[in-house]
Amino acid sequence: MGINAGSLADDERQIVIDPNNGQRREVEVNRGSNFKYGMRADLIRQGLVSVGVTGP
Repeated sequence: MGINAGSLADDERQIVIDPNNGQRREVEVNRGSNFKYGMRADLIRQGLVSVGVTGP
């Protein structure tokens, strides 16, 4: 068991050319990733104990 801590996303800028008028413009693209990361529950508990927090 763990706690979801987030996911990765890449931002990049790309040049897009309008096929109708040939005009170029720069756009920002966010490419989401299926790679998610989390923290193992046992490590979270160990971290909490190290700062004096106790629990189940």
